[in-house]
Amino acid sequence: METDDAAKTNAPVVDVRFYKTFWSLQTFFQNPNVALGVAGGWDAFYAAFQAVLDNFETHRLDASDETAATTAEESALGVKYLTAAPLLQLQLRDPAFRRSFLLQCAILLGHCEGPPALPKVKRDQVAKAKARVMAATAATPPNARGVEFAEFVAAALKREVYWVGWKKDNCKDFQRASEPRPPPKPPPPVMRKRPRLGTKQPAVPPEKRVKLGNPELDRLWNLSVDNASSLREKKAEETSMATFLQPVLDDMDPEAQIEEAYKQKNDKVFVWKALRMIAKENLSAFSKLGTDDMEAVVPGLLGVEPPGGGGEKSEPEPEPEPEPE
Repeated sequence: METDDAAKTNAPVVDVRFYKTFWSLQTFFQNPNVALGVAGGWDAFYAAFQAVLDNFETHRLDASDETAATTAEESALGVKYLTAAPLLQLQLRDPAFRRSFLLQCAILLGHCEGPPALPKVKRDQVAKAKARVMAATAATPPNARGVEFAEFVAAALKREVYWVGWKKDNCKDFQRASEPRPPPKPPPPVMRKRPRLGTKQPAVPPEKRVKLGNPELDRLWNLSVDNASSLREKKAEETSMATFLQPVLDDMDPEAQIEEAYKQKNDKVFVWKALRMIAKENLSAFSKLGTDDMEAVVPGLLGVEPPGGGGEKSEPEPEPEPEPE
């Protein structure tokens, strides 16, 4: 059996000075103001940092560490490292452990670059220390992933600087760079102003007249450019039945000596309009027009004596009685 003395002899030799130096940096990582605000704080941090980075550069990870780096990274998420002195030499050979430590250094140095501005000597030391951290991060196996991780850390710290400045300026709106102005657009074509509905419009010009194959339909269609306003005007100037049927009485006057062929009762358009008006005013008189001549119905409808008749004044046609419900 192995005695206690033999076990102590085979135990790894612990460098107590380096051990204390390494773990003393956690004080600065937990509170960066200790390195900047306390007298002698920066000198203590920078000396300890230089000693640890010298050790990393002296004891580089070999190929065996690189082959186990992927497995170590997969199991290193959320790991809490112990601070026992005998474990330090093993932890320093763990790529995930080194990367975590270097990330802490990069965050602290990024904080030191922000306001308030440091003296020139300290600014130069921060720049050199940051360059060493990025180089050590890129060299941590696996090498391809180390370079990628170093680029990610640099980008994150750069964005952090912008974010801190934005917060200090009370979160002002971002001002994008002005884009070049596009060339001016050609002027739109000149459009004829559309007339308002209901206003009187001039007649349709000859080149725009529509022909429907019938003179009366052509006249109605081309009364004006705006047909809706034409309908509104006609409605406002509606002619009474007595005025509209007066030409029939004029044709019946013997003194007018109007030939039979030229009387209004032979005009189909006039008769059609008269029938619609009579049907609207007196339905019983409209029913007589099927068998009687218009000249025989109009005088009684209007309540006047037929011209040249010499008889008594005709009584107006009685209104039809409402049908019982």
